[in-house]
Amino acid sequence: MSLVYYYFGSRAGLLEATLVYADEESPSSTLSIESGNGSAYAKLEKAMLAELGGSRSWRSRAIVWNELTASAVFDEKMRKHVDAVNGKWAESVASFIACGRQDGSIRQDVDPHEEADLLTSLLDGLLLRLLTKALPRRRAVELLRSMAKERLQPQKSK
Repeated sequence: MSLVYYYFGSRAGLLEATLVYADEESPSSTLSIESGNGSAYAKLEKAMLAELGGSRSWRSRAIVWNELTASAVFDEKMRKHVDAVNGKWAESVASFIACGRQDGSIRQDVDPHEEADLLTSLLDGLLLRLLTKALPRRRAVELLRSMAKERLQPQKSK
């Protein structure tokens, strides 16, 4: 236990470092509009779907995220850290939505920040349901794709 205090200063320091690590390792935190080919919408969708599993570490990262956000309900200090990570995540998603508006892969009439809040909130809920096995991954993917398509993609003219 003394090593925890040596390296992190306190239990809260350890939890904060764990939160930062989980955030840095999440697919949507490493989004880069410049990386790869394809539209901003396609890149955003790929990162959001990666949050729902597929990698070996997704479950551990999701458990850490849910545990720390749950503790933030009662811990004001942790709440500030969780809010900061949520804000960074939503801002990243909003920037992809804004880029998608520019490249035509996302509708012009959507508000990037509003849609980012909705999308990240949906993902949080889907992750919790996946962790508790209340929802199969296939269905979570369907729901995410359906919502994103409905709210973000330009409507095809008939």
